[in-house]
Amino acid sequence: GPHGSVRAGQFLTTRNLITEALDYLDRRNQRLSQATSEAETETVESHTVTAISTGVVSVSAEGEKTALGKRAQPAPSSRLVKASLTIYSRVGFVDFPRDAMGDLRGTVHADLDGRDFAEIGEGALAFEIFDGTARHFHRARDLRLLPGASVEPEEPLFAFFINEPAYYEKGVAFVVARRGEVEVTFEARKDWVAPGVSAEMGEGS
Repeated sequence: GPHGSVRAGQFLTTRNLITEALDYLDRRNQRLSQATSEAETETVESHTVTAISTGVVSVSAEGEKTALGKRAQPAPSSRLVKASLTIYSRVGFVDFPRDAMGDLRGTVHADLDGRDFAEIGEGALAFEIFDGTARHFHRARDLRLLPGASVEPEEPLFAFFINEPAYYEKGVAFVVARRGEVEVTFEARKDWVAPGVSAEMGEGS
């Protein structure tokens, strides 16, 4: 759909994430009020999810034992879940091709437009110039690094916020990021099932 429009899938996903976050904070506050100092070992489920854009990458229904030390234990109606999150960290941005007056000389290439969080390799098609030619992405020429940021010559880079109208006047055709993984442990309801896992797997894990 066009930029700036409401997409049902993204709206529902965002609403669900906010609901889960609020539920977590409520359970955490209740748990802290009755925290115990006894060290226990709990089963922590392992799942792999992505933090941005696509939802779940892969899921492991296999539980593992993790020593929680003196941290407060989950409420009886909840359980701990360990997830590997895919994150994208901004390193810089790329501006549109412009003439000497600062006016646009082209727009985002069709091969790149709409492909947020896809890898953008050296020499990839990035812009369609208004004279009918194409401009390719070259990080040494096009990438404007954020203060303090650096990238390795062969490091994979990923583009997002591609062709966002609100960024035209800010000189941003798309933002460039590196991808990484972090592990987090969170508290979930007993009946919560990770996306991509059947209810039977969730209940038996």
